[in-house]
Amino acid sequence: MEKLEGINKQSINPLSTTMFTDSRITLDSLQNYKNHGYLVEEIRKKVANLERNGWQTRFSWVKAHIGVKGNEKADKVAKEAAKSAKSTTTQYEYKKLPKSYLHHVAAEEAKQKWQREWTTCNKAAATKQYFPSVQDSLGIKITLNTTLTAVLTGHGKTRAYLNRFKLRD
Repeated sequence: MEKLEGINKQSINPLSTTMFTDSRITLDSLQNYKNHGYLVEEIRKKVANLERNGWQTRFSWVKAHIGVKGNEKADKVAKEAAKSAKSTTTQYEYKKLPKSYLHHVAAEEAKQKWQREWTTCNKAAATKQYFPSVQDSLGIKITLNTTLTAVLTGHGKTRAYLNRFKLRD
């Protein structure tokens, strides 16, 4: 990240640079435009800024731990930065959460709210006999039809239901 920041200040002709990394996941993430991770977006912004200033940028993969001088130095610097609480390099904080995590949290909160409402509701007694827990009912794949709906809700043209309204003996 720091190297990207420093490139723009260099005076090289032609304005061209290649970033080497041993992280295939980083390269794949940069090429996957559906990936909007915080660090991926930060790298994309810095590269876009370089390109606006006339730079040509490329990323390339190198095999790790085989003695590539720059890669070994980068690994060493990364380890030192991870170990030290107060690094002299720029600190990047990860403040954003992945969308998938937020979806998971929202879904769990919705299920808990639904369960509270389901438990405190004084209606749907017949249905609650079959599905006392919201979580359990979510895992069941049921094809609804009129007969099943009548059974689960306690409504329909069953003898017991019609008798309740004095429509049948």
